[in-house]
Amino acid sequence: MHPLLWLREAMMTQLRLRLWRAAKRHPLPQSRKAEGGETIAVLEDNPTTQSLLSQLPATVTFDDYAGSEKIAYFPHDLSVQDAPDGYDPARGNVACYGPWGNLVFYYQEASYADGIIYMGRVESGLEELASMGAGFEVTVE
Repeated sequence: MHPLLWLREAMMTQLRLRLWRAAKRHPLPQSRKAEGGETIAVLEDNPTTQSLLSQLPATVTFDDYAGSEKIAYFPHDLSVQDAPDGYDPARGNVACYGPWGNLVFYYQEASYADGIIYMGRVESGLEELASMGAGFEVTVE
C-alpha cells in the first residue's frame, strides 16, 4: 500500500496536509475515499513551507529516523531563509532539519536541536503516520 499526501490552502497563511494510505499509487478518485485513515497537519506560512510548496507535486520516500521521526527529502533542500537557530520539537510537530534540508514529522518527543525549523503541527492521524514502516512512497500534490 502506498500513502498519498494532499496539500491545499486552508485559511490565509495556513495549509492543510492530508495523508491517505491508498491501495494504488495513482491519485485517488474524486471521492477521495481511502483505506487506512488520514493524517492532517496545519502548516505555517514561512519561507521553509513556501519552498516545500514550490516543489509540488512530488513523489518522495519517507523513512523512519531515530525511532521518533518520519523524514523525507524533496528534489531541492527546503529553505532555511529567516530560520531561527534551532527549535525544541514536540510530538506532532512538522519541521525541516536545515542542515539536511528535509521534511520531518515528529511522532515522539525530541530534544532541542540546532537547525530545526518549525513548519506546523499534526491535527489528527499522527498514529497512522507513526505506524508506517520505513521506505514508504508518498505523492505530495
